[in-house]
Amino acid sequence: MHQNQHQHQHQHQNPDHHPPDVAWITAQSKAHWDRSSTSYAEVLIRRGLTEPNFRQVIDAVVKYCKPDGRIRVLDLASNAGSPAVPLGKAIPNASVVATDLSPASVSLISEYAASEGVTNVTAQPADAQHLQEFDDNTFDAVTCSYGLMFMPDHQKALQEAHRVLKSGGLYVATVWGPLEHYQFGQMFSEVARRIAGDPGPPPSPYTPWRFSNPLQLLQDLKGAHFSNAHCTAYSHPMTFPFADLVAFQLGPNGQSRPLLDSLKATGKENIYEEAPQVMRAVLREQGLLHGETAHFENTALMFTAVK
Repeated sequence: MHQNQHQHQHQHQNPDHHPPDVAWITAQSKAHWDRSSTSYAEVLIRRGLTEPNFRQVIDAVVKYCKPDGRIRVLDLASNAGSPAVPLGKAIPNASVVATDLSPASVSLISEYAASEGVTNVTAQPADAQHLQEFDDNTFDAVTCSYGLMFMPDHQKALQEAHRVLKSGGLYVATVWGPLEHYQFGQMFSEVARRIAGDPGPPPSPYTPWRFSNPLQLLQDLKGAHFSNAHCTAYSHPMTFPFADLVAFQLGPNGQSRPLLDSLKATGKENIYEEAPQVMRAVLREQGLLHGETAHFENTALMFTAVK
């Protein structure tokens, strides 16, 4: 879902002007989430920090589905199970298939569903860019929360979602808004810059705010033969105890751990101890730390379209 914008730091191609190395980037993404999905599950899912922020997706599917709720839903890039598990809980008669590129994430989805007593969610590995596991015209809804912007061939992912949807089926995707309205991203980018040193890690084109200009993705949805494409901006706040934020971003399975590991390998022996201090300083400077709690105001975008 979140901060793997530096995972492709050797990939300098502009995804909208040059063909990306889809296989290589996808493999890097899989490795990233195999390694870091545990921190996502332990910090965000199990401590209840994500479910309220997926209400927009859940409400969109609930509003669109049949009155008896007997629908089939495919959730792409589920990571540790949001919004798939909350969606299954909200629509008890639905059948939800949660998928992720990472087998490690798939295991966490099953654990999450079992811990919530949700029995209508199944999990399996799948690449959203190549959904060969699923037949045409299979699902009533396809959802993808905070994953599309990291896919090197997002247009193929849209085409595949269109293919597996039934006629009249609903597609829902969420992405982050522009960096200036994404305090979590601002904090992370500044922390990464400071611990890596100027100018910081080479930027990846596959950032969380890649589709912050909605016109591109609206056009791509039409190019994938969707109709009634719309974009809605909404607030997605985040609140973390500081210790949880450190674990999520900088811990052994944290989102930024590969960056720390690479810096340690270059001779920064104390980087694991220094990075949390840098994060605390940045949070204070940006006015985001209140006592031992960090709070971020963020804007997200929800795209909906119909087959």
